[in-house]
Amino acid sequence: MTLKIRELEAKRQAGTDAPLPECLPLSDIVRLEELFQPRREAEHHVTDLREAIKRGATLDPLTVLRVGSTVYLVDGHHRWTAYDEEHVTAPVPVVAFKGTVLEAVRESRRTNAKAKLVMQPAERADAAWRLTMCEGLSLAEIAEDCGVGTATVGRMRRTMRALGDAAFDIETWKQAQRASKGVSDPLGDDEMEEKMRLLAESYTKRIGRTFGRRLTDNIEVTAMALDGYFGRTLPDLVEQLWGYLPEAVQERIRTPPDF
Repeated sequence: MTLKIRELEAKRQAGTDAPLPECLPLSDIVRLEELFQPRREAEHHVTDLREAIKRGATLDPLTVLRVGSTVYLVDGHHRWTAYDEEHVTAPVPVVAFKGTVLEAVRESRRTNAKAKLVMQPAERADAAWRLTMCEGLSLAEIAEDCGVGTATVGRMRRTMRALGDAAFDIETWKQAQRASKGVSDPLGDDEMEEKMRLLAESYTKRIGRTFGRRLTDNIEVTAMALDGYFGRTLPDLVEQLWGYLPEAVQERIRTPPDF
């Protein structure tokens, strides 16, 4: 990833500074998902966008970055897919990203980690893992861009150092964790995530059958119970839960009111 960013940045700096038009044909906009798409597309969202296109609605402009003679899609992958599946041939609205390739990569993480379409925790972790292998970013910057905890990024850096050059061939954080322990992963990312999702759903149902609304009706008691149950591993639970919180709530927790 670092090598690709360097390659594109050299081309960007050697290219033209002429402004892009306000609209471009979809065929002129190149998708480079290894850099600019940190999560899988949600089919239901693409469907909603396609319906909006059919109604004649104007979608938000795609964010693009010109690198030499090539224009890359930075943000708006769902919109790009909706246009493509609706066979839109007319030029579509775009806005040019003003910055370096690395800044564009960071922007794609930030916009996807925010609330318009919430990334799943595994997707945020994978995005952070890939950014960890980029030079020039601090631990805090990676954590903020991807919506993960700084402790998680710290573990990623330690894992990257332990794996050495092999780390750069590993796409996901889950695979990196297993590789650092010498465990081969018999499941692909999709299979592993689906297995975890189904297991989590079964836990949710069992908790609901056992406790009903008692856990949500008395949060303070629930917190005390979780502290007693998880013990020394409670910080690991809190770190995982952090990724599910909206950004506004995270900010409120970082800066609690002064009573």
